[in-house]
Amino acid sequence: MNDIDLIKYFMSKSPQFWNEINFSDIDPKHRNVLKNFSNEFQYEKFVKEIRSWKMQDDGPIPFQANMYHLKRNGYKKIFINYLKHLLSKFKKYDLTVSLYDDINILKKIDAFELLKENPVHLTPYSNDFYFVDKDTSTNYRWNKYIYYANTIIKKKIFKDDHIWIDIGSYYGGLQGILAKYFNKYKIILIDFHHQLCRSYLYLNRLYPNSKHVIGEEIDNINSILEKPDNTFIYLSINNLTKIKFIKPFLTTNMFSFGEMTENTFKDYYESNYINETKYLYLVNRFVSSPFFEDTYKNNINIFNYEKNTFKRLYFDIFPINHYQTPYRDLYGRKAARPVSSSYFEQILERIN
Repeated sequence: MNDIDLIKYFMSKSPQFWNEINFSDIDPKHRNVLKNFSNEFQYEKFVKEIRSWKMQDDGPIPFQANMYHLKRNGYKKIFINYLKHLLSKFKKYDLTVSLYDDINILKKIDAFELLKENPVHLTPYSNDFYFVDKDTSTNYRWNKYIYYANTIIKKKIFKDDHIWIDIGSYYGGLQGILAKYFNKYKIILIDFHHQLCRSYLYLNRLYPNSKHVIGEEIDNINSILEKPDNTFIYLSINNLTKIKFIKPFLTTNMFSFGEMTENTFKDYYESNYINETKYLYLVNRFVSSPFFEDTYKNNINIFNYEKNTFKRLYFDIFPINHYQTPYRDLYGRKAARPVSSSYFEQILERIN
């Protein structure tokens, strides 16, 4: 099927595709994301914006123009990127500087080889990329995915023929990298329908021979998981009861727990599948809403991530994108400032 046919098929199996904005306990940020998506949806536009669109993107990259950029993006986008580059210099701030820091961090933890094996410009729907060398490319978001994948592989917190649940998968970039390094896998992606649809297209292009199951197609999830197929399951937020009694080997959440309402966070974090997971890998804000800049309008902080049935295997500052100073308005003044709360990285292991 072509891209638009895949989108239509996904929608046909997702009866609540357009109703998520009516769910009562969605945080303000994601309600706005859903509203913008609903208002501006067009099939052709959606295909062009699988990875980067008005509300979420692959992040800023340093200006660069070569024949590969010209072939993929054309003169118009190169010109727009050049204007953005000039504007950042005029305002005396440049978010792209942190991309160089991230690349050096990947080298420091021996993850650069993984990046070389997975250049972002060769992945589906990639339009924003920066060449580190002749054959190695990356972007702001891709550096995070390479870091996560390297951690999961090196720390051996996922194994062949086991179940991995990822909460907040966006377009499936991390899943696309990791599936390459395992012979057998069962990967459950949890997100809003439009995000899952992005993942569905992206992972279909990467792994056409794997089984791709839309959450609404699931009658008996255990029978699906017991089959020998390499399987991606796309599960929307309104279908979580279908995995209520699953015991995954790995469960991950990167960034989005700290953005949720407290009730939604509690529903996830106290769920049976998280309590029964072997490993829990988290990257989130130390404080979701510091008193001086209440970013996400909740009271979630590092203490909410404690679990007395788990032991801590790893804890530190999350280093990728750490050295960024976004330009924003605060107290009536626009300036380049660090984020109001940095992010922790934590790996927990369930105590048997």
